[in-house]
Amino acid sequence: RVPRAAPVPGAARAPRPVLARRRHNPAMGARQFGRYLDAAARCGVEDLRVELPEKPPSPDTPTKATTLRFPFPAAAGPALARLSLRGIGVSGLHSRAARPCSALEVVRLHSVPVDDRGLARMLALCPRIRVLGLHSCSALRRIAVTAATGRKLSSVTIAGCSWLIEVDVAAVSSLRSFRYTGGFLSSFYLPDNAAFADLYICFDAQRSCNVRICQKVFSDWFESRVCSKLTALTICSNVLFVVSSLPNGISHAESAKVGGHFFQSMTELQLLMLDMKAPELANIYVFLKNSQCSNLERLFVQLPSIPSGPLVDSSNYVGVEPPEDVLENLKVVKITNFNWNRIEVQLVSFLLRKASSLHKLVLVTPSLVPLDVIGIQKEDLLLVGEAVANGKIILSKLDDAATKPFHSDVFAEV
Repeated sequence: RVPRAAPVPGAARAPRPVLARRRHNPAMGARQFGRYLDAAARCGVEDLRVELPEKPPSPDTPTKATTLRFPFPAAAGPALARLSLRGIGVSGLHSRAARPCSALEVVRLHSVPVDDRGLARMLALCPRIRVLGLHSCSALRRIAVTAATGRKLSSVTIAGCSWLIEVDVAAVSSLRSFRYTGGFLSSFYLPDNAAFADLYICFDAQRSCNVRICQKVFSDWFESRVCSKLTALTICSNVLFVVSSLPNGISHAESAKVGGHFFQSMTELQLLMLDMKAPELANIYVFLKNSQCSNLERLFVQLPSIPSGPLVDSSNYVGVEPPEDVLENLKVVKITNFNWNRIEVQLVSFLLRKASSLHKLVLVTPSLVPLDVIGIQKEDLLLVGEAVANGKIILSKLDDAATKPFHSDVFAEV
């Protein structure tokens, strides 16, 4: 798609030019494409989105369209503040004539074949960049942002960059939001002096030898105050495993040494469970106990979409006592893909017993009646049944969009 200029009134200032998308002509050549970009620059466009289809719409579509390149920074007009590219290459990054984009603050790249050197150059040419989004950029292997190129950077989102092995933003103390989903990284450095407001970290593979890298990252966090202002956290069960298995854990005494609870500002937690058996429930207990997130108000648990094992498992012994006095402010819980197995019911009964301020607990489940599964404690089933009867537990076959986590659409705009 190639956009065209159209005036859109601003809410608090004079109308500013933006670009609306339109379906591009598959036969468009570089010269015609360049004329569109020149027109956008002359109009003082502030928002520019350029998308090329991932696949030709028909067998007769010439491959010529896929050879188009976005000339950067030449095509970035002096007023351009937000740039989004999808499925198109970038040229001109290393030209001696390249000049900084003084107004550009938001850069989002989706399926753009930019490599490590090209990304570093792009950041260097954007001295005011605040938001960086990278999705399915398969040429990236090492992302490193220096203090000079990231001095105003406040948000980084990385998703599905399949060949990525290193992320280093340790020098970016201005970072307030970091979101990552992808494979394990052989090198992973986040700033230990940043005041994060939200974090999303999901390793989409099962545990690997790179767990040690993650242990170093998260142990550094617990030793500092990096999470003291965090309000929303999303982690997968891999990260949950790492945090709960840190050497010696994190005791209440250690918490006091750094001046209080590690997650004292956190009001929302989302857990993305790749598996849900006794060890995972134990990890949840350990995390809640050690993090001391006493101000937690909203909890979201996404269970595996396909149960990883039988409803009854001989190894269903959790082996960890449920934490005390950590959920006194919890008001809303939502658990998706709930299948009524023993461990899942045990988690629900724990929440019902410990969350004294709980208003509602939503279970998104294919079965709206409790299943008769061997091994579930009778008192747990009675507790759940009572909560269903009095309306505290809401059973639904459909995921209620009205109750969704902070990070529910975090990768939609990248």
